[in-house]
Amino acid sequence: MKLEEQGANAPLPGDILFLLDSSGSVSYYEFSKVKEFMWDLVRPFSFGPKDVQTSIIHISTTPTMEFPFDRYQSRGGVQQAIRDTRQLMGDTNTGQALSYAKEKFFSNEAGARPEVPKVLVWVTDGFSTDDISEPMQLLKDMGVTVFIVSTGRGNYLELSAAASQPPEKHLHFVDVDDLPIITKELRDAMLGTTGPGCAPWESAAGAGGVRAPQIISPSDPQKHSTPRMKLRTHSCPFALLSEEITPAQLLISESSPHSFQVSWAPTPDSVAAYQVLYGPLPGDSAQLLEVDGKRNSTVVENLAPNTTYLVTVTAIYRSGKEKSLSAKACTQEGDSGGGDPTQRSTGG
Repeated sequence: MKLEEQGANAPLPGDILFLLDSSGSVSYYEFSKVKEFMWDLVRPFSFGPKDVQTSIIHISTTPTMEFPFDRYQSRGGVQQAIRDTRQLMGDTNTGQALSYAKEKFFSNEAGARPEVPKVLVWVTDGFSTDDISEPMQLLKDMGVTVFIVSTGRGNYLELSAAASQPPEKHLHFVDVDDLPIITKELRDAMLGTTGPGCAPWESAAGAGGVRAPQIISPSDPQKHSTPRMKLRTHSCPFALLSEEITPAQLLISESSPHSFQVSWAPTPDSVAAYQVLYGPLPGDSAQLLEVDGKRNSTVVENLAPNTTYLVTVTAIYRSGKEKSLSAKACTQEGDSGGGDPTQRSTGG
């Protein structure tokens, strides 16, 4: 959504809501880096009743609004409020937080304004412990533009369905230490939503940022422009039924400069196949491996040395349901051994 052009110096009205993972799955270091990123993202904006307003909702056991949209009407006030935000710990109930956000985005008591663009920026380190599909779709149906920043363990296919379309503009995968890389690109995209007189979205690569990875076939790695797999555009539930029990654990082992092994458990008979999606962090591409449902490991090859990769294993059940788990894996330097050969991710 864009407002009509009102001149270069016209105010840029819009309500920006940060959905902040404040659960116990986030380390203190990660939480502090995300707060720095949030402030850097909105630093150039003018704040006020006719300009930008912002708020924060914590993702925890129970969602909590840190401050209403209209409380801080200056850059200094917003900066100090973000600095003073404290982690709540608890569970990662993102679905509850989204439902809460839907109420607050359109609430006079929360300082929200009618007839201004609404932007949600969700910074996540992984999956929710409850279902997000319905509340996220309701937000988008009500005109909210959803940007998602995954700091390394989210599933690309699921997050691309959750973000506003197209995912190249609204979804970023980046390590928490590399968040500054995407700040300008994401801010420009937000301006294209919240304000008048802004240039249309430009090429993500031109801003020096990190685009959401495209899916390419391992047998045809040069064709980046036309993904072999069609991305799902419908909402996809993050919480699955209890019989979808795998993958519950990922193990990265036998790391070398150009390959590593990915193993998962358990391996129930109800799984028809596994999909292993991997790509560099940060990066603009990902490759897909298809693995038979009876196997519990595969070797990922032709990798770059001394590089961090996001690896997502998705179990495709015979019932048609899916479940995914992601982990970060690092290749070793040079052509010899060294470093930590084993990395593990456990589902909760």
